[in-house]
Amino acid sequence: MPLPIRSALLVVASCTLLACHVNIDDPSTDPSPVKLDFPAGIAMDPGGRLLYVSNGNADLRYGGGTMLTMDTLRFECALDQFHQVSPDPACAIFDSAADVRLVRDDNDKPTAGCMKDPLDPQITDCIEDPFVFSNATVRIGNFAGTMRVRRTGQPGSTTRTLYLAVRGDPSVTYADIDTAKIAAMPDATGHLDTPGLIDCFDDVTSVLDRDGYDRATNTTSVPPRCDKSHLIQTYTCPGRAGCVEGDNDIPSEPFNLLLEEGTEKSGRAYSRLLVAHLQPGQVSLIDLLGTPVVSDVSPPFFAADQGGRRGAFGIARRSSDDSLYYLTSNLTPAVSTFRVADTAGGDTIVPGAIFAIGGPFSSGADGREIVFAPDGQRAFMTQNAPPSVAVLDTRLDQPMTRGLPANKIVDIIQVCQAPSHMALRQSVEQGAPGADPTLRTKLYVACFTSNQIMVVDPDRPGVDETILLGRGPTELAFNFSGEETPVADRLPEPKHRRLYVTNYAESTIAVIDLDPGSPTENRVIGRIGMPFPPKI
Repeated sequence: MPLPIRSALLVVASCTLLACHVNIDDPSTDPSPVKLDFPAGIAMDPGGRLLYVSNGNADLRYGGGTMLTMDTLRFECALDQFHQVSPDPACAIFDSAADVRLVRDDNDKPTAGCMKDPLDPQITDCIEDPFVFSNATVRIGNFAGTMRVRRTGQPGSTTRTLYLAVRGDPSVTYADIDTAKIAAMPDATGHLDTPGLIDCFDDVTSVLDRDGYDRATNTTSVPPRCDKSHLIQTYTCPGRAGCVEGDNDIPSEPFNLLLEEGTEKSGRAYSRLLVAHLQPGQVSLIDLLGTPVVSDVSPPFFAADQGGRRGAFGIARRSSDDSLYYLTSNLTPAVSTFRVADTAGGDTIVPGAIFAIGGPFSSGADGREIVFAPDGQRAFMTQNAPPSVAVLDTRLDQPMTRGLPANKIVDIIQVCQAPSHMALRQSVEQGAPGADPTLRTKLYVACFTSNQIMVVDPDRPGVDETILLGRGPTELAFNFSGEETPVADRLPEPKHRRLYVTNYAESTIAVIDLDPGSPTENRVIGRIGMPFPPKI
């Protein structure tokens, strides 16, 4: 019988304290290929249509979590059909006769497809099954979290690689993706079942011969497990000081990921993933050029508590113009800095200064996400004690700093309870007639306990909007890009601007309308997954 929320969280806490390892091959009930189950990580594909979601399996009811691929276009088409509005011409690729089951409103029968939310009729709740590419679902370890998507191939290519932090293995699991197969899908029913969209196997053809796959109907009941070759779990350290030669386990609890690509001042191209490890407070560096390999692991940051925990949570780079990185701790009232040095042996993590943040707060010992303004002049950090967003002055040209960032808290904005993950968006807004346009910065803060998103203006400073969601909002993904995004990395402009949020505690994804001037702007308009009845 499934565990209640409190028990599920105790399971997670126990693994956090004991750094337990969970084998991906443990026998248990197979997870569903189409269901949300404690969704945590979420990422938007660069093409702007696919949504990748990680299921954490936090109550351990299954023998592993899953990684799902969802179709946001199909969900928008279902909303249009449900509300009987003129559909987007792009919806013509779907077979209406096959999709009519998506939009039947059978009152208290959620298995019928979509229905009005019992508490807010302006919200449309839909079962998740019709929007999941079931044959693209793969099985992963337990307690999966943050995801990052990397474009691969030549410019304009439809291939990607998806990276996922999995605390239960522990590993960084990666999978190759070819989104062109969506364009080649037939119109008829079953087009969501085209296999091979995601490849994390030694031999991708083997997924067609697995138990649970029916070739006759092209359907699956058991998602295949990613092969161990796609779980980054060890590293070698030739010539690294203080490192024992040979294969070593990566630090436990990979938690937050920072993906970046560019060119070093030496002219050497790089593509790398920096991983913050929650319990040991370390950072590992994965070289993504070629087969992914862990090229360096830092010493522990922060002082350990009585349980030996250090609590590395958020990780961010100050700007693309320098190599200074910031690491927050949810246990220590401080922020640590480090650099990535371009050495002859490859990238090397070099620990830097640590600065305290406890003074302006009642305790300051629960820092969470940290993001920077694109120019690196300011940082924004969620803080749980008290619940707030701190604005940090990180300018380099201040008196007495000798060319180092000021690292001074200049504003504290109170927000909802248990703020954690946060996302930044910038937009150009036209002011009064004759006035120059203004660049506006907005922070979208997810608050796990109060079931809210708060839209924060750090320039005012203050809270502009409060958006009510489902239970346990965790991570966020936009389907559009802001002015802060480099032109080469921007998403295609969608018909409707949306924010997708994983609701961890009710196993749904909230869809928020961000269309400027819309009557439902900054409101939840739909959920993928049924919050009623509760799934846990």
